[in-house]
Order: sequence, then C-alpha cells, then structure tokens
Amino acid sequence: MLSYPERAAQVMEHLVTCPSHGYSQYSRQGDGGTETVTLADGSTVTIATGDRDCSSSVIDAWEHALPGSTGGATYTGNMRRGFTESGCFAWHPWGDGYQPKRGDVYLNETHHTEMYLGGGKLAGFRGSERGTIDGAEGDQTGRESRISDVYTYSKGWDGILAYVGPEPEPEPTFTEDDMNCFIEIPAEGDVRSALTVWLCNDRIHDLSHPDDVKYVNECYKACFGKDMPVVKLSASKDKPEFQRLVQAIEGGIPSADLIPSIAILPSRSEHRADGNDGTE
Repeated sequence: MLSYPERAAQVMEHLVTCPSHGYSQYSRQGDGGTETVTLADGSTVTIATGDRDCSSSVIDAWEHALPGSTGGATYTGNMRRGFTESGCFAWHPWGDGYQPKRGDVYLNETHHTEMYLGGGKLAGFRGSERGTIDGAEGDQTGRESRISDVYTYSKGWDGILAYVGPEPEPEPTFTEDDMNCFIEIPAEGDVRSALTVWLCNDRIHDLSHPDDVKYVNECYKACFGKDMPVVKLSASKDKPEFQRLVQAIEGGIPSADLIPSIAILPSRSEHRADGNDGTE
C-alpha cells in the first residue's frame, strides 16, 4: 500500500503532466466532469477533469490522498492554518534547515504554492498560455503546469508544510499458505464438551459460540472452495499436549488468558445454543 505522501505526489504528477489540465483561477476546481487516475499500486482515485491553479491542485492532490488532511484550506492564504490544524502537517519557516520529503508543500502564503516530488523537483501550476490568471481549458503550451528543478520563487518561499500524519494500515493478507485450522479440545472425560478454537498463523482465537465456527468456515470455504482443516486433539485442555501447543504458538501465555472459554469447557455441552448435546 502506498504511503499518503506518495499517493498525493502521484496525483499531483498526473495533474501537471496531463495536457487536459491547464491553469485557471476562474475554473480552478475543474469543469464538472470526472476521470479516474490509477496509482502505482493499482488503486484508483477519481478527480475532476479540467483546470486548476497553484493552490487548488496541491489541495486536491492531498485531499484525494488523505481526506481531511488539508483542514478545509481553499487558497494559499489559509493553507498553512488548514494543513497544520488538521494534525497532518508541521510548519517549517524558510531557512530553518528542514530537508523536504516527497509530498511536502512549498508555500508563499500570499502568492504561490507547489508540491515537492523528491529528487530536487517541484510540481505546480504557474499561469495560463496568456500569462494571465485564465485561458482556454487544458494546457495549451505544455508549461501552464509542469515539473521543474527546485527554484527560488521570485517573491520568496515563506516555508514548507511537512507531512507528519499517519501512515495507512497495512492491508491484511490471507492465503491458503497461511496456517489456518480449527482445533478441537476435549474436556477430561466428556467428549461432548469439546471446545473448538481457530488457529490463524500465530494467533489462537476463542470461538465461544457454535455459530462462530460455522461462519469462519463459510468465509474460508468462500475463499478456497473447501472446508477449513480440523485438528482433533486426543488430550484434554489440562494435558501437556494442548499446553505445549499453546506455548509453541503464543510463547507461554497461559491458555486461560488466550481462550476464556477454557474455564467453562466441562459444562459447554449444557449451554449450546443450537440444542445439540454433542452426540449428533
């Protein structure tokens, strides 16, 4: 999964290199249409077609990367407040020694802003084909928006908005190669009270209700076209076989802490919600 700064940078790269996006302050939010941009990890974002200006492009890129990260900013004059108040950015006054990273934002709070892409490059929207604040839709010259070397803005940069926000949660992976099985643990002298737990890689999940087993198995079967394997222990919860299994998986955590239902295992058959006493 791409980081949020990487997502923002890739959206910005699309905006400044696609000729359908030119410079306009009058049509800075696009023309009402939409287009889909595919990012490097295969994920997609839907953005407005049409023109942008310097601030709307940077705000747009970051809002599509991480909604809410711009704090409601609308133009260069409130970008510093909005971005920092969102909690996702820190402000570095120009010349404080901060080294920008991909996705950071160069800002003159009165006149101009661009996004830093890394490798000494900036991306931004700079002016229409007429050298004014509006022109024909799209990039007529190939220079209304562009990527260039980092430069000293004629009116100076006030500072850099540096991303300090969260990173995306890693997407869970689940394949048939993972260790997935049900483990049936009999009670001492009462096979009707067997408890079923779910072993998923290095975690044991307590399945305290018979329906838990049913629905976990249905999910597994939907993914792999077969029932989840079942391991039936020959020894009860109090015997070394089970205790050593728990120790191997969970590093010695007591089984009662991992599987609360262990404590009521002997009477499990008396409380089954489906009325089955375990003999069927």
